[in-house]
Formats: sequence, structure tokens, C-alpha cells
Amino acid sequence: MEQITGEGVEQAPRRRGRPRTRGITTQMNVRVDKDLKVRGDEVLRSMGSNPTDVISRLWSYVVRTGRVPDFLTDEEREAQAREEDRLNREIEDARGRAWRMLADEAGIAEGAGRSLSVADLQALCTAGSARRAKEVAQS
Repeated sequence: MEQITGEGVEQAPRRRGRPRTRGITTQMNVRVDKDLKVRGDEVLRSMGSNPTDVISRLWSYVVRTGRVPDFLTDEEREAQAREEDRLNREIEDARGRAWRMLADEAGIAEGAGRSLSVADLQALCTAGSARRAKEVAQS
């Protein structure tokens, strides 16, 4: 199991799964989205690491270089936010197209019945398909 260590952080053997640092340490409390933490912990565990190791390395990097890594800068975060906005717009456009296709299949005029759920529209499509199949079979 590989242990990630930061420069300037002297580490003793692990005890109960936690790294032991020699000298005085301090506890840091941060708030992170619960799902993000669970998923991040899984990745770190698979690498043989943990949040304490990663934070220690980040702090060592900041002290050593006098700056934060590029991916943490405002410019990068703004670029990520723009990309997230773009993806959200694409999702909304796709939802709108899907709704329009279902409404068309169900024979509902555009805008009429916008309060229907996708499940209701799917049920109407199924009923409409069954009705059309019956009409075809009778002709």
C-alpha cells in the first residue's frame, strides 16, 4: 500500500489506518458535498491514500511554491463553471427535444399539456401506438 507523503512532512508508521506525523499537528475541518466526499474517499483508498495525506501534500506544495496549483485558480474554476453551464444548457435542450418528440407521438399540440410528466406522455404514446396498430389491423 503506497503512502502519499508531502515534502517537509515527516511521517511515522501508520496506526489504525491513519498517518502519524511527528511533532505538533492541527486538525482542519472542512465542508464538502457528501457524495463528493464518498466518491473522493473511494478513489483515494484505491490509491492507498486518504484525505489527510492529500491535504498535507497540497499545503506542502503551497508552502514550497508560494501558490496554489493551476486547477484551483479562479480562472480555471471559471472555465469549469462555463463548461458546466454549457452542459446544463445541452441537457435542457435534450429534455425539450425529448418532450416534443413524446408530445408529437402522443398527438399533443406543442405547448398544450406541458404539465404532463414524461411518464404520462409515455403512457399516451403507448396508447396511441396501440390504437394505430389496431387501426392498421382492421384496415
